[in-house]
Amino acid sequence: MTSRLIHPRMLERLQRDFFPMSGSIQTATKTQSTTGQEKDAWVDVEGWVNIPCRKAGMGGGERRYASQTFLDATDVVILAGVFNGLNETHRFVLNDEDFDILRVEPDSEGVTTRLTLRTAK
Repeated sequence: MTSRLIHPRMLERLQRDFFPMSGSIQTATKTQSTTGQEKDAWVDVEGWVNIPCRKAGMGGGERRYASQTFLDATDVVILAGVFNGLNETHRFVLNDEDFDILRVEPDSEGVTTRLTLRTAK
């Protein structure tokens, strides 16, 4: 029999100190402007709002090539919980700052999710 490295209730008890921030996951959707034109908008995903989290900077930077410029990852966020269906088409919002999701990594214990992010333009 194997045992878990992280007790399921451990993070609940440590949540205030271990996850001092909260953020939300958003998805792209189509809406109509007042003139009837279709436009893109971001809306919160139901149930994925005010998720306890912890953010750390990664440095980021740009890589320039002859025809393209790539913006590297700027931040990493650890979310309390696992979010099935979360992927790179979503975005993460923290303190009114928007981030593109570059990578989603649930932990092997099914307790947290790591997001690799870059600041959205």
